Amino acid sequence: MACKKYTYAAGDTAWVTTFMEAVEKSWKGLSQVTLTNYDTTVACSIEEGSVLEVAGSLYIATSDSAIGTAGISTALQYIQAIGSTGGCVFAYDATAPTWRDDYQGYYASAGSSTRVVGGIYYTGSYTEKWVYGKPKDMNYIRASGSLRPFKTKVFEIGDWNMDATATCTIAHGLDFLTIRMRLALIRPDSDVTQSMLPLEYDDGQTYLGVTNITLTRYDSKQFDGVAYNATSYNRGYITLQYEDGQ
Repeated sequence: MACKKYTYAAGDTAWVTTFMEAVEKSWKGLSQVTLTNYDTTVACSIEEGSVLEVAGSLYIATSDSAIGTAGISTALQYIQAIGSTGGCVFAYDATAPTWRDDYQGYYASAGSSTRVVGGIYYTGSYTEKWVYGKPKDMNYIRASGSLRPFKTKVFEIGDWNMDATATCTIAHGLDFLTIRMRLALIRPDSDVTQSMLPLEYDDGQTYLGVTNITLTRYDSKQFDGVAYNATSYNRGYITLQYEDGQ
């Protein structure tokens, strides 16, 4: 039987081992992490009281834990949790993580035991801070008479001077035939608003190809101007929703 029932009898001390086994398995994927200085642009730490499972071991922050900045550069930076017998330390890394089903969490790679708990955008300041929540939620789409996992992928547009350059092409890294929705949000240099591309039918277009998504702004329209010409600046975000497991 794949799923057994835990039982114990009066005077049986073996139940303690059985009980602890069940408790340890309940930790899988646990991520109750909070960050200090969350709503500011200064460096953050893992906040005291955060609880995190990393590759089967449970860690508790008994005080605020600094996040190492060695090698940090201007980019989206992921917060890594590196566990060991001596405890857990944290560091930034720009490499996008991979979901591990066996650990129910995001990790540095498919074979890595370094967990990724969140991230920031670094420009010299620490902005756009976020953390992963509970183990990955899964939505489903009904297609061809069956339910299929329905996932969302969000990634940065990156540096794009829209005033000088009409198009921006980014690899989406997905099976083109599984994508069901696309959305591009554009940030002006002032970063006080966000607008969809296209904002109006004749402002531009978002073209989805087999390997790339191409954003185009049209001349003499909303996005062709000095309000969108900053460089070394993330121009916005692309959201794709897609079926998984076809």
